[in-house]
Amino acid sequence: MEVLEKLRGYGRLLLGDEIALANVPYQITIWRHQRGSDPLVDGRLDVPYASAITFMDSPIFLSLELEDKRTLYLRMTSTTGRVTSADRNG
Repeated sequence: MEVLEKLRGYGRLLLGDEIALANVPYQITIWRHQRGSDPLVDGRLDVPYASAITFMDSPIFLSLELEDKRTLYLRMTSTTGRVTSADRNG
């Protein structure tokens, strides 16, 4: 496993590509299993418990616009705000 980046800051959280939800603190690690493999995302967003439950049940991915203007596509995987990579197409 190779860590490519560790990111920390505040980002704009959206449901899908369009519905703005909030500005949230994030801690994200971007890594890959081996050279040539696609990068993966693992991290945590500081969101309220009730929101995390709602996001976990949603079939729609989350978008996180980072401070540097890049966008990551995520799925909420726990009520503590843990997130992982998501496929925008489902």
